Order: sequence, then C-alpha cells, then structure tokens
Amino acid sequence: MLNRRLHRMLVLHRVYASFQTENFDYAFQSRQLDEEILRLESSFYTIAALPVALKYYAEVDAVNQLNRHVKVENELPLSNFIENKAIEVLEKHEAFMFRVTKNKYGWSYYPDIAKSIYDKLKQSEVFINYCNTPRRGFGDDKQFLIHLFTEIKNAPPINMEDGDASPDKEWIENNTLRNFYDDLLEELFPNWYEIKVPVNVSLIKAYQALKEADGDFLSVMKDDDDEISLSNRILEATLSNRAEIESALVKTLQNWDIERVSVVDRSLLFMACAEILFMPDIPARVTINEYLELAKNYSSPDSKNFINGVLDKVLKESGGSV
Repeated sequence: MLNRRLHRMLVLHRVYASFQTENFDYAFQSRQLDEEILRLESSFYTIAALPVALKYYAEVDAVNQLNRHVKVENELPLSNFIENKAIEVLEKHEAFMFRVTKNKYGWSYYPDIAKSIYDKLKQSEVFINYCNTPRRGFGDDKQFLIHLFTEIKNAPPINMEDGDASPDKEWIENNTLRNFYDDLLEELFPNWYEIKVPVNVSLIKAYQALKEADGDFLSVMKDDDDEISLSNRILEATLSNRAEIESALVKTLQNWDIERVSVVDRSLLFMACAEILFMPDIPARVTINEYLELAKNYSSPDSKNFINGVLDKVLKESGGSV
C-alpha cells in the first residue's frame, strides 16, 4: 500500500529524530519506524472506507426524503450511490472492515466529520452527475469512486496572480471541495498534508483493483514485505554506517562544516549515501532522484541543487555508476 517514496519519508522521520536527539540506536529507531508504518496503514484503511460511511448518510437521507410531508422540487435521487456495487464490495469484505474498525480512527468515532463530508460532496458536480446518470454496471460504480477521490484530492490549486488556473466554476468548486476535505482530515490525522499525495496514489490503486466477484483486493492494499524490508534496510545502513558516511560527506564538502548543514539536509544526505555506498542493488540514479524529490517537499528551495551536487560527487568518489 505504501510506495517506496513514502517508506523513505518515514525513514527520514527516524533519521531526523536520531540527529535531533543524538539517539542512533537502530533497534529503538526501528521499533519507532514500525509503529509509524502501522499508524499510516491505519490512516489509509480509514480513508479507503470513507465511501461506506458516506453510504450510511445517503441511506438516512433517502429515508428522510420518503418520509418528508412536503416534497422538495428536483430532489437528488440517491439510489445510484446507495446501490453502488464497488462500495458494496468494501462493505462486505470482512477482513477489510476489520482493519478499519479495529483502530480509533474508524468513522463511527467521528460521525460529524463523515456527515460534513457527505453534505459537501452531495453538492459537487461529480456526485450530482453520477446520481442523475443511468448506471451501466460495476465498472461505472468503481470509476465513480476513482473519479470522486481524484476530484477531492488532486484538484489543482487556484493561483490567480500567476495565471495557473482560470476562475471558472469547475476550478473553484474543485479547489473548495479539496480544501474542505483536507481541513477535515487534518482533524483526524495531524500530518495529513504531509502524507496525502502518496496515500491518494495508493487509494486510487486500491480502488482500481476492486472486482465484483473477487474480494482479494486486500493483496493490493497490503504493504509488500520487500517495501517494509527496504525501509528497515535504509534505516540500518544509515545508522550503522554513520561514521563512514560522514567521512565521505566531509571529503566531498571539503571546507564546508557538516554541522552547518541543516538537520533535514543532513538526514537526506546520510540516507542517500547509505543507499549509494552500502546498498548496491538500488541503482544510484534512482536513489538520487528519490532524495531530490524528498528535498523538494521537506527542505529549502536551494537544497535540491545542493544535495544533487553533493551526491553526484559522492557517487563519483565511490567509483559507482548510475
């Protein structure tokens, strides 16, 4: 479920903490890493189950529509959403629902947040169009979930000054919907803005794997053992070879004091060097590209070029190749 970049991000947390606290004990930091992976997995399953919670409020809404003495003109039909077969697969998958309900972030603990999301989504064009369009089968139902969460999470921001987007209705609606959703999820997951992009990619991948007659989509949502092993290997290589890595960096930096490098940049450099110097099974260019991407998200605007220059020199000095 968690891609390699997200695993590296979690390792970065532990390496950063190691430098901050001067606790470089691998066993301790490894336990902390495993706990972070479990917390993130828990967050993912909760978000993946959001359509099930939304369906409950749609059912309540539909009953209220039937019982209303005064009918509302052009009231939105909800049968398409309530009868969505892709949501039904999630709802009836016992192993999936067990993973969702076993943690404190299950939607039953936060009904107000789920209801707020439902009320907001009910006003969105993607939801309205789906409810008003005849369904053609399971494929349409699954595509709606993919479309819905893509709209929620990936709608580009509006930047009128830079001219990045036109102020038409679709842009404004998507941006408002995304911000509303993000703000609510931040109440549940304090690091939501940090993890939302990789979690979204994993979520869409999981929904794409849904099959009407096959409930084994958990295999797609489950963390690959190789990925978990990779994160622990990077952590161990970084902490266990700290002296050798520092020596390589000092040699590369020459007159630049390693202690003057920010803790974030130092953490990124140590991790990248651990892969380049002690994990030859990973192509060096893949390693460098991954850490440049992490630098874009976690460090200053100038750090990317700085880190790229240092890693290129480390690679050259080590005699390695891309």
